[in-house]
Amino acid sequence: MKNEQLHNKTAYLFDELAGVDDRFLDEALHFAPARRRTAFPWRAVGLVAAAAASLVLLVQGVLLPFLERMDSLMTPGNNAPNAPVETVWSLDTLLSESTAGRFETLSSKEEYVFFGDARLVWQSAESDTLFVSRPLTNAETERLTKSLATRPAESVSADAEQPAWRIWLVTQDGKVITPYLQFSYGNVGYANLFDYHAEVVPNADWVSFISNLMD
Repeated sequence: MKNEQLHNKTAYLFDELAGVDDRFLDEALHFAPARRRTAFPWRAVGLVAAAAASLVLLVQGVLLPFLERMDSLMTPGNNAPNAPVETVWSLDTLLSESTAGRFETLSSKEEYVFFGDARLVWQSAESDTLFVSRPLTNAETERLTKSLATRPAESVSADAEQPAWRIWLVTQDGKVITPYLQFSYGNVGYANLFDYHAEVVPNADWVSFISNLMD
């Protein structure tokens, strides 16, 4: 009985398929689902563009100035500009007003110079006489030493004529420095007014202070 029913259903299915247009059968046999269209990766493109813009800003703002600075330092003659001679020796005019009646004097023949407080000491290149300022306050000493350490120094040409006056700051503990040399450990003496060859221009703080001292 079951075999007869299955036969009848099979015969019915074939009869139905016989009436279907061959085009539909061929389309069904060769059916393939449509491929899903992939969205364009706009987010990835945006991230790449942002990274590229950041790189450009980094190169322009940091790398190029750094390379220019390195090129300046490596190229002879491109370091700190040499100051005009008339600017270099601005202290000469001020110190030339020194007289024995206004300031304490010492002989340059003394081996050690130590006062127990901070003083400025200066000397003409044509004289053995040392002029000594009044005792400096702690604030004045700090102002002069700090300006040497923090203010950019303007270089002096190696073949420039040397100043007519030399000057030193002797601190309370006996350290000796001068505004005519780069501020560094190697340019600090102790209780000794060392000789030197001017390397830099005394900065505005020193000129202003000495100008007031001479008034």
